[in-house]
Amino acid sequence: MKGFRRSSTLPELQSTKYGSDHRKSSSSHSLTGLSSNTDLLRALKSHASQSRSTNYSLVVQSILCCCLVLMLLGGLLSYSSVTTHERTARYHLMITREYSEKQVLDTTGVLEERSDRIPFAKPNLLVQATKALQFQEYDAVPLYSTDALGGSAGKKKKKMKKENMERLFTSETAESCPSSDTVRLFVGIASRASVRARAKRNAIRDSWLGDIVESYGKSVKGTFLVSQPNFKSQGELLNLADDLIDEYRLYKDIAVIPGPENYMALPIKTFSMMRYALSSTCQYTHVLKTDDDVYLRIGYLLDIIHLGIYHGALKIQANTISDYTAKIDKIPKRKEATPWMTSMYIGKVDRNVTNTYPGFEPVRDPENKWYLSEDSYPDELGPDRIRWISGWGYLVSRDVAEHVWEEAQSIASKEVHQRPAWWGRLPWEDVVVATLLSDYTDLYHHEGFKAAWDSCKNDTVLKHLDNQAPLLVAGLGEQDRTGLWDKKEVVCSAGEYEPGDYNTWKRWRNSLPDAKTVGKM
Repeated sequence: MKGFRRSSTLPELQSTKYGSDHRKSSSSHSLTGLSSNTDLLRALKSHASQSRSTNYSLVVQSILCCCLVLMLLGGLLSYSSVTTHERTARYHLMITREYSEKQVLDTTGVLEERSDRIPFAKPNLLVQATKALQFQEYDAVPLYSTDALGGSAGKKKKKMKKENMERLFTSETAESCPSSDTVRLFVGIASRASVRARAKRNAIRDSWLGDIVESYGKSVKGTFLVSQPNFKSQGELLNLADDLIDEYRLYKDIAVIPGPENYMALPIKTFSMMRYALSSTCQYTHVLKTDDDVYLRIGYLLDIIHLGIYHGALKIQANTISDYTAKIDKIPKRKEATPWMTSMYIGKVDRNVTNTYPGFEPVRDPENKWYLSEDSYPDELGPDRIRWISGWGYLVSRDVAEHVWEEAQSIASKEVHQRPAWWGRLPWEDVVVATLLSDYTDLYHHEGFKAAWDSCKNDTVLKHLDNQAPLLVAGLGEQDRTGLWDKKEVVCSAGEYEPGDYNTWKRWRNSLPDAKTVGKM
C-alpha cells in the first residue's frame, strides 16, 4: 500500500505526455485495482519510461531557451557596442587649434557641428568636449607640482614651449564683452563637471547670474569654470561630454580650464581661472574668484570698486608679535582714488574666533576637513604666518591677477631646489594666492563678504552658503529682487544654529551626515 501512495501522481505525469484524452481515461484507472505484482511492475516500468521521455523533452526545451537568451544578450551587447562606437566617433577628432566662425571639415570629410564644442582656456576658443575633459598636453607643465621641469622621475615629459602654452589661452574669435569704458568685471565661478554641480549652476542662473545678464551686462560677465574630472571609463567620459555640450548649448556660460579636478590641484584651477580672464580680448579690469555655493549681490560688489569701500587692511605677512594679534576695527573706509583700479585684494580675511589674524598654520586635527599630517606637510615647509582671504569669494584688480599668474609661472620655471618648500604641497589655493601676493599688496577686509555662519544683513555683498546651496538660492534671489534685502536683514540659513555664532554653526555642521565623508570643521 505504501507503493501505491508514492505513485499517486502517476496519472498526472502521464497526462503531460499524452494530452487531454488520455487524462480522461487515466482518471478512471485505479492502481489499487491491479490484480498482481506483475501487473504493478509492468505499470511502474511503463511510467519510468514515459518520465525519461518527458525529462529529455524538458532538457531540450531548456537548452533552446538558454540559446535564445544568449542570442538576445549578444544582440544587446552588439547594439551597445555600436552605440558607444558611434558616440566615440562623434568626438574622435581632437582639435586644439583655434576655431573660426565657419564650420570646418574633419579628416573624414564630414562637416563638424559647432554644438559638439565648448570654450576651453579662453572665451570662444572651441574644442571637442572630450578633448577639454581629458586634456593631457597641459600636464607637461608642472605649474603647481613638486616635479622637475621635465616631469616626474622615470617618466620624463617634454616641457611645453611658451608659445604653445599661450596658445591654450589665445583666440582670434570675437567674443561677447562688457562695453564699459571704465570697469569690466569677470566673475569666475569655480564648479565641477557633475550632476550635483549642474543643479547649483542652474540655481545661480535663475537668480544672481540672471541679474548680471539682464541688468549688469555692460560692466560684468560671469562664467562657470570646470577642470578635468576623474573618470573611470570611456563611457563615463562620453556621458560627461554629452551633459556639458547640452548645457553649453542652452546657456553659453560654461568653459573648461586646464588642470585636474582634485583637492591637491585647487591652486592650478585658480591660476588657470586668472589666466583665462587675463587672456580675454575683453580686457577685464577686475576678477572675482568665487564658487558655485554662494549668493552674489552684484550691485553691492560694483560699489566696492566704484566707491573704494573697505573695513580694514592688514599686511599679508605677519612678522612680529603685534602683527600676530592685530585686529581689524571694521570701520568703513574709502580709497582716495576711485574707482579702485589697482592693488585690490579684498574679501573676508580668514580668521579664528578670537578676531585676531595670526596667519597660516597647518591643521593637525585628523578629523578636520583641512587636516594636513606632519609627515605629509611638516611645519618647516611654511608659508609662515601668512594671512589670507577666504577662497569662496575674493575680488582682485587686473594687476593683482597678473601678479599671481606671473609669480606662479616664475616659480614653476625654476629648478626644484629653487622653489619654495611648500610649492606643490599646500592644497589651500587661497593661502597660496595670498603668499604670492605678500610682497605686492595688502589684503583688505570687507564686512559684506559673509561666511557660512554669518547672518545676512542688508549690506551683504557675497554670502557663502556652503552645504545649503542650492537650497536657499531661489529664496534669497526673490528677497533680493523685490528690494526686501536692501531694507533689512533676511534669513539665509536653514540650519539649527545661531546666525553669526561660529561655535553653534560648527556643532551643527559637524552633526550632518556628510561630515563623516568630507571631514569636520
